[in-house]
Amino acid sequence: PLETALLEYETDNRIKIWTAIVQAAGGAALLVGLLFTARNLQATHDKLDIDRQGQLTNRFIQATSQLGAELNGGRPNVEVRLGGIYALNRIANDWPKDYWPIAELLTAYVRHNAPWRPGHPALGEGTPRTDIQAILTVLGRDEPPEAFNQRHKLDLRNADLRGAEFWDARLEWTDFWGAHLEGAKFWGACLRHAKLDHAHLAGANLRGANLEYASLDGAGVAGAIFDRGTVWPGGFDARARGAVFPE
Repeated sequence: PLETALLEYETDNRIKIWTAIVQAAGGAALLVGLLFTARNLQATHDKLDIDRQGQLTNRFIQATSQLGAELNGGRPNVEVRLGGIYALNRIANDWPKDYWPIAELLTAYVRHNAPWRPGHPALGEGTPRTDIQAILTVLGRDEPPEAFNQRHKLDLRNADLRGAEFWDARLEWTDFWGAHLEGAKFWGACLRHAKLDHAHLAGANLRGANLEYASLDGAGVAGAIFDRGTVWPGGFDARARGAVFPE
């Protein structure tokens, strides 16, 4: 009986040992499988990211090429250019990290295509050309991924923006130095910290605009329209400069 008990004990221990070995081997195999699965998922993710980057690059190249579209005779093909503008705007919304490079590209387009030329009539008979206005609209409408600040701002210096529409636009810190904004519509626009030094604002509508901390050194505001809802920098006397405050 003792020998039988010892034999059964030894057999039971062997069974337990082999069971543990089998379980350990199974666990190791499962771990290896999980590791391979994780590596495959990472590789798939990396490939998808590369594909997305490639698609983004292609979309960007196509959109920027549309900005230079011309008709016979060298006239701007406004319809095609509009497509490029809205495509770039969509890319900026889809890829927030590319918002500011695209904003810089579009504002450079405005400065190049609508520069102030003394003695020349405004583009589009007193209003900006359709593509220029489209850029002003999308940039003023969108919320940038990072707040406007002294580093991240729109550059519209010396541009001919007479009659442009900036209704309720977000234009904090925007640089309008020397820009011609006669007759522009800034109703409800946020122009906090905007640089309007030497800007030409005769006849511009600034009802309800927020000009808190804006700089207006040398700006011409004679005939510009303000109201009680307009917020302007402390110490700035708009009336003394000939601004209009209709009742």
